[in-house]
Amino acid sequence: MYDYFIIGQGLAGSILGYLLHQAGAKIRIIDPGKKNASLVAGALINPITGKRLTKTWMADTLIPHAFNFYRQLEIAFASSFFKEYEVLRIFSSIAQANDWDSKVLNPAFSPYVSEKQSATDLSFLHTSFGFTRLKHGAYVDTQALLDGFKKYFLRNKVLDKSAFKVNSSSPEPPFFHGSAKAQNIIFCEGWRAVENPFFKNLPFLPSKGDVFSLKIENYPFSEIISKGAFLIPLNNGSIKSGSTYRWKNLNEDADELGYSQLKQKLSSIIARPFRIIDHQAAIRPTVQDRRPMLGRHHQYKHLFIFNGLGTKGYLLAPFFARQMVDFLLQDKPVLSAVSVDRFL
Repeated sequence: MYDYFIIGQGLAGSILGYLLHQAGAKIRIIDPGKKNASLVAGALINPITGKRLTKTWMADTLIPHAFNFYRQLEIAFASSFFKEYEVLRIFSSIAQANDWDSKVLNPAFSPYVSEKQSATDLSFLHTSFGFTRLKHGAYVDTQALLDGFKKYFLRNKVLDKSAFKVNSSSPEPPFFHGSAKAQNIIFCEGWRAVENPFFKNLPFLPSKGDVFSLKIENYPFSEIISKGAFLIPLNNGSIKSGSTYRWKNLNEDADELGYSQLKQKLSSIIARPFRIIDHQAAIRPTVQDRRPMLGRHHQYKHLFIFNGLGTKGYLLAPFFARQMVDFLLQDKPVLSAVSVDRFL
């Protein structure tokens, strides 16, 4: 008898499964290997975001926790998938530049403001309204990270690469999957939770996003570039860029609409010719209030959810997976802002 079936080996299921397994819980992760939004994600950690240049929610807690978690995981997996970057944030208007000038006087922003001066050729970029430099940005190599988790789970014989069928007529334990049975189920299905009979009425607002892989001749930047879209220089010489946001007629195909929208965004940033060498799309598990959702089903006490990581999943997942583990194993409450109970 397993303690938990974990449904989904995306970012949420992988980190939660890893932490539970490390804590001694008997788990079985069930994932048939469908397209995974966690692989396509931008996987960018950025302390200052949005048109209003706001400080990322809980940045002072989440950023150091995530950095420490990924660095320790690199050691455990003998792999390299996490890199800290500075962020060159380009202003899109005079009003935005003026707004930032007032914000940098706020002590809450000072840990993230870099004093480094630019020595690179800014003629590559459209910077008519100026820019600022930020500390404590980062990027996670999604393929390397999730491959590391998969190898860990296979090595420990806890990964089942078959499809799990939700049986809405049997919401009480024991739960069966083939010959295996478990006392509890944790659903980490990403956007597909909208089809889960037990959690489909939660206020999911899935959004489709596109990412490109680019080539730009003699590209001089070693930092992340941000201005309504992002550019991340990778070790292989390519540049990862994104993203778009669409909430209607969702599918997981990389289509012409996403291509044209993202290309237009990048043309407003990059002042030199660029070549698109790959285009991918996926659907994010976003929520109406833009917060994760963690916890127990309000009626069926052996069914749980860990989902809704949305656009900032690689920042949010390490901290809130730890909260979920403490909730499951020690009955510690999760933050009310992320508890699934907030939707009752």
